[in-house]
Amino acid sequence: MASRARLAGILAGALLSLVAAMAVRTATVESKQQAPDGPPEPVDTSLAASLVSEAVAFPTISGREHAQAFSDFHTWHRARFPVFYETVGVGADTLNQSLLFVWKGSDPDLEPVLFLAHQDVVPVEAGTEGDWTYPPFSGAIAPCGEVQGDCVWGRGTIDMKVTLVALTHAVEVLANAGWTPTRTLYFWFSDDEEIGGAASQDLDQRLEDAEVQFGFILDEGLVVTDGLVPGVQAPAALIGIAEKGYLSVEITASGGMGHSSMPPPTTTVGDLSRVIAALEADPMPASLDGPAEAMFAHLAPEMKMPERAVFSNLWLTRSLVLGQLEAGRATNALVRTTQAATQLFASEADNVLPQKSRAVVNYRLHPRDSMASVQARVQGIADSTGGDVTVKPFRAGGNVDPSKVSPVDHPGYRFIHAAMRRELPESVVAPGLFIAATDSRHLQERSDATYRFAPIRMQPHDVGRAHGTDERVRVADLGWAFAFYRDIVRSAGDWTTVN
Repeated sequence: MASRARLAGILAGALLSLVAAMAVRTATVESKQQAPDGPPEPVDTSLAASLVSEAVAFPTISGREHAQAFSDFHTWHRARFPVFYETVGVGADTLNQSLLFVWKGSDPDLEPVLFLAHQDVVPVEAGTEGDWTYPPFSGAIAPCGEVQGDCVWGRGTIDMKVTLVALTHAVEVLANAGWTPTRTLYFWFSDDEEIGGAASQDLDQRLEDAEVQFGFILDEGLVVTDGLVPGVQAPAALIGIAEKGYLSVEITASGGMGHSSMPPPTTTVGDLSRVIAALEADPMPASLDGPAEAMFAHLAPEMKMPERAVFSNLWLTRSLVLGQLEAGRATNALVRTTQAATQLFASEADNVLPQKSRAVVNYRLHPRDSMASVQARVQGIADSTGGDVTVKPFRAGGNVDPSKVSPVDHPGYRFIHAAMRRELPESVVAPGLFIAATDSRHLQERSDATYRFAPIRMQPHDVGRAHGTDERVRVADLGWAFAFYRDIVRSAGDWTTVN
């Protein structure tokens, strides 16, 4: 009886020690947020809304068949921003309608900085035009509806004409004020990001030939989430420090052909199905590391209880947190390479045995994985099922390894952080992992620091609008978004230290 009491006392003491350690860690974890560097800059919000509205009215859908829309957009752009065109040189019409602008700095020995935006937008799905509150290329400035104030409505408002117009406007305002950069600034406005980014691949080759390296690169990516991160009440500006890779593999099961009335013990359809089932039963490993871990390290001090305690003590709660992240579709993508069987091909007739059955499985690669390691793993699982199965890349031209992880301790990241904290002081800033694809994936060898962020506020009712129906931005958010780009362009141009 005494030994049981002694054991209970030891366990109670250990539990109290853990609770005390958690309490101390929770109370002492320090904020990683910079203090705002002065008040927000004034911006004419009405002008910003008008510029975005006008830009959205051009249906610059990806593809050569829409070349006239791009030409019309360029004519408008040149007329609307004459000082921009007087200030920067058009360096290349790299491919079709893509444009490179260069604002030369006074010190050519400093590595330049590259800002990216794309002109092209995705098409509106046929038959859904009537589902839009306002026509998709109207650029209507009209009430948002469920939130107070007006929105600019239309395809491209989120992805990504706000960035393109705001960058152009930033140069125009700074040049009008007599400011000139010390460090050279590049502006790349591509025309085909939504269909693979061939123009950016071409640009990368030209830059490599010219031996151009950048101090940092800023492209689209993560956004300002408002009400989407559990435990974080403030708007959370998430800066993508890495981008997932992309791999589709084609899995082919081979076997005898013939009439379905005399089938073998197993068919190629059955062999292929066993491989898909085996893959889904054994997903890629998950881990709370890299950009996801960095994100929670920056957000934890800003969380309310009990989330603050949980995320401030990952030394104890890591397994619990990882399990919760795996349970959600969006958060699961942060902690592992995801896999999704997307296409199946077999016999074209219901009474013919297919000699070959094929499936395509799509992977979005976490930075800890690679195309080679994932393909080898898929082949190993396929081999274990016992059929005659081969695995190879599918449409390999679109496949790409994950990006490098860019440093948080870098002037480029700090400039983005400072601009957000100044122009939207209530926001908190954290690094993160971007799970989609950007033009910057084709240019990552041009810099060791690539950041993926756009100052677009996304609330729960905005999820799905990018590339979807009723894409829009709030007019009230355009002021600080335009000011953000003015800040970041000026900071990059004034940056005189070596990395």
